[in-house]
Amino acid sequence: MAGLLELTTGAVAIMPRAARLTLPGTLATGLEFLHILAAGVDGSLRNWADGKPNGTKVGNPVAGAGFLSLRSGVDYVRSGFLDVAGDRTYLVVGRSSSASTADATRFAFMGSAVGNGGGLNIYTADATTTRLAGTYTNGSPVTAPANLPTPSSFACLIASAAQVGVTASTLDNPTLYNMTAGAQAVGSLNDGYSRVANGQPVCIGSFNGTIIGGTGDESLAICWSRVLTDVERAAAYAWAKALLATKSIVI
Repeated sequence: MAGLLELTTGAVAIMPRAARLTLPGTLATGLEFLHILAAGVDGSLRNWADGKPNGTKVGNPVAGAGFLSLRSGVDYVRSGFLDVAGDRTYLVVGRSSSASTADATRFAFMGSAVGNGGGLNIYTADATTTRLAGTYTNGSPVTAPANLPTPSSFACLIASAAQVGVTASTLDNPTLYNMTAGAQAVGSLNDGYSRVANGQPVCIGSFNGTIIGGTGDESLAICWSRVLTDVERAAAYAWAKALLATKSIVI
């Protein structure tokens, strides 16, 4: 069909002028943004989620071979989606060259924090580990304490967090998955606490502000306003893997 871009786990092509995008299964439900950073600087700003606002360029991201090179707080993409509340799932494909625990060299893969606090965020904890952190109504951030290895080569990270803690369930717990490595880290969310949203844009390759300033490369960034099921998460990973293989990015 003319003007239709279909990206599935089969044949995949990036067509920046296509009219729309088709995702497999139920992955279009609750989709807030989908930015293909492998499509170059200008192409990365397009939001493939139907009816949702495009992103904006901050600073000077640099296009590489299937990715954008970003510096948190300086050169990144700001999505048009505001973190105002609700369940959340992030998917990001990237790698980091951040080198220490100092904020100036930490890389923010994706998040809505102001500076380095608030919101829901994926970032490097130090030279070797990556963390998911969110702020809740108990006044403390909930993190995935068993930090996952920071990918120095491209990997698919998926983070999920429910808006409200669920009694006698761990499905609501903030969880960070490294789909490429087959590993996960789970934070402990006490029953009844709610995630505190700050109303700020979700940024790709940064948070809001300039406190965190590490560097990294990213090829794909997706956000849903719900928690994906295990089956959906696997399908999203397979779809991302097929898409980025067309740009020689192996995840």
